[in-house]
Amino acid sequence: MSEATAVTLAASQRFAALHRLIGNTPLVAIDFLYKHEPRVLYAKQESLNFTGSIKDRMALFIMERAYRTGVVAPGARIAEATSGNTGISFSAVGRSLGHPVTIFMPDWMSIERMSLISSFGATIVPVSRAQGGFLGSIKLSEELAAADPSVFLPRQFALGRGQKRGNRHRLPQRCGLARISSCRGAAQRGRCPPRRRLERHRRLALGHRQQVLGQALPHTLSEARPRLR
Repeated sequence: MSEATAVTLAASQRFAALHRLIGNTPLVAIDFLYKHEPRVLYAKQESLNFTGSIKDRMALFIMERAYRTGVVAPGARIAEATSGNTGISFSAVGRSLGHPVTIFMPDWMSIERMSLISSFGATIVPVSRAQGGFLGSIKLSEELAAADPSVFLPRQFALGRGQKRGNRHRLPQRCGLARISSCRGAAQRGRCPPRRRLERHRRLALGHRQQVLGQALPHTLSEARPRLR
């Protein structure tokens, strides 16, 4: 067996192991009453991913694509600017694949985040406000890659539409819905789709769900929102 073949086989085995730890999280049904009528809220339990974050999915997707396209060499350094969870995920996934990882992050991030990143063997480069804070972290990671072409930059903030694939396309079949909308709040690229789009998707799913589950949906999103007590 050639050295290149051995490296490819080892990487494939590691990716297979990571896929057993990341993704395919349980779909849980949360039953509740709204106006004395039963309702069901479906949720993916993403806390059961490798590091307890949905960001593990993104880190694994990016590294698998990088290996497949040949833009990262086995053992090459991974460098990323992050404010927390993404850095934790890349530290864990990178270490599992045999890569040293350098994380650039603002120095005011929590000790808990820094401790988690360090626990996976990654090097943390704290960036002060005077150095530019978060934007400074991105700049420093780019400078590191410019000085050493072997450094791989995941560039989470330059992700395309491909990284949005995943649960969104599998959930409808598991929930008995024709379509489904996801809502991601806060943090980096997180955003929620306009209310009118959610309402349109809900109406499209209404007839199909009634047939599959025999259960009517509320007429509006306002009616669907449970009151917290």
